[in-house]
Amino acid sequence: MYLGVTVRIEILFYFLNQKKFKLCRRTKNVSRCLNLGSYNYLGFAAFDEYCSHRTIESLKIFSASTCSTRVDGGRQVSHVHLSRIGRGAFFLKLQIGSLQGGLIISDSLNHSFIVNGARGSGATICVFQHNKPSHLERVLRENIAEGQPQNHRRWTKIIVVVEGIYSIEGELCKLSEIVAICKKYKAYVYVDEAHSIGAVGKIGKGVCELLGIDTANVDIMMRTFTKSFGSCGVYIAGSKELIEYLKYTCPAHVYTISISPPAVQQIIYAIKVLLGEDGSKRGAQKIARQRENSNFFWSEL
Repeated sequence: MYLGVTVRIEILFYFLNQKKFKLCRRTKNVSRCLNLGSYNYLGFAAFDEYCSHRTIESLKIFSASTCSTRVDGGRQVSHVHLSRIGRGAFFLKLQIGSLQGGLIISDSLNHSFIVNGARGSGATICVFQHNKPSHLERVLRENIAEGQPQNHRRWTKIIVVVEGIYSIEGELCKLSEIVAICKKYKAYVYVDEAHSIGAVGKIGKGVCELLGIDTANVDIMMRTFTKSFGSCGVYIAGSKELIEYLKYTCPAHVYTISISPPAVQQIIYAIKVLLGEDGSKRGAQKIARQRENSNFFWSEL
């Protein structure tokens, strides 16, 4: 959490009425508080000296909305610009798609977004004990030996799904060991970096940067712009073949309106700050400050 962000809030008084429903009324008292109720990790959702006015100015160039999907008329130059920052990416609200005959092995504490997406994939789903690579290896070995439940044929593909940082526990994934095990058993590695991209690593590149892991060893990365970049949207990073396939087969990408161009510009400007391309060191300072504040907060609990 970015504990340097403060907000002014009205204090509400909760009480029970005669029907025992919780109601609240205004007390007219205002207090300055730390905001622990948002995902505004680096403070970019508040006013930023570099991002805010540039994002506002972008409305003079781009429309407020594309009113179209990416595969129709919703692809604008801002989307192309953002997709070229780093590894190949595109925007969607992810569903894994059809994985008939496949196996998904999911960490037991993966969040509901992953769980629901896996359920709709058509794959068989297994769970391994939270952040225990040894148990993951056992689950992999047993399921490879057994094969598919109905016919015992080989799995068409095996995907191991983990989170970079587990948001409720605040715990880092043991990614180095998991990557090694997946290589051994020829399983794909899927990392959900909703809470780690932008927030950890020297310049916010996520758990791979933090743990010194080559991103080439991670087959699929899901990352969001809602936490560290003060905007909205999700993207997938992977091989060109994977991205091209998902572009035209993922229902959420085919049928969902593309991200608002000003929201895209906000992301681009936030990334520029993190990379130091705004001519300052504020990006590195934001990440360092978040780390220090989070560690302090944790130590005082």
